[in-house]
Amino acid sequence: MIEFLRSIFFYGFILILILVLILYFNQNKLIYIPSLPDLPLRPEDNVIGFRNPTERNLDYENIEIMGTDKFKLRGWFIKNKNNYKEVPNIILF
Repeated sequence: MIEFLRSIFFYGFILILILVLILYFNQNKLIYIPSLPDLPLRPEDNVIGFRNPTERNLDYENIEIMGTDKFKLRGWFIKNKNNYKEVPNIILF
């Protein structure tokens, strides 16, 4: 009876270990990246008025943030017309 319980424990441990390894090596595939059909993938493909902040008379700068994994995050720094140097910035992504 003890040998039977040991074998169940051993094979259960091996099964859990295999499942954990499968999850670890496939974790990037588990990230949900929404992609809806017929939506523009670039700002140039957007409707007029939503392509960049100049179409709405906003002063902005193109910015690019490089991550530690060499992934570039591009965006716009839209300046506050009143006094943008004394007001904190909010980053949304």
